[in-house]
Amino acid sequence: MEVDVIQRETAPALEDLRSHAADFVLGIEYDPLPVARHRAVHRQDLMREDMLLALPRDHPAASQPGPVRLAALEEATWATGRPGTGLEAFLRNVCNRIAGYEPNIGHRSDDAIVLSALVEAGRAVALLPSMFNPQPPAS
Repeated sequence: MEVDVIQRETAPALEDLRSHAADFVLGIEYDPLPVARHRAVHRQDLMREDMLLALPRDHPAASQPGPVRLAALEEATWATGRPGTGLEAFLRNVCNRIAGYEPNIGHRSDDAIVLSALVEAGRAVALLPSMFNPQPPAS
């Protein structure tokens, strides 16, 4: 068996599956932004994962006790996925729906390591999956 890995957004990858251009799709869906369902495609949900707010260590909101209110980040520069990606749509949805503002997106990457590095460097705030651990293993 030969396995080729291609990184794509879930919706177009599912179209590849339906057209038989792909045999298997491992996709991501951001709640409450569903990916279209198709009766001919078997779907198995594998897990749910929380999204966490990542702040630079010296960000004023990072030193406050308790949860950070998204409304407090209205002036922040955000790092997120490319336009049209699920991550970008999720960020826009959360900021608009919960906090009432359009996020100021200054940096874009589909790589969580890059997004995390932008946060660590103090260049942005971001929403990152809870399982993502940017810290290298202890040696």
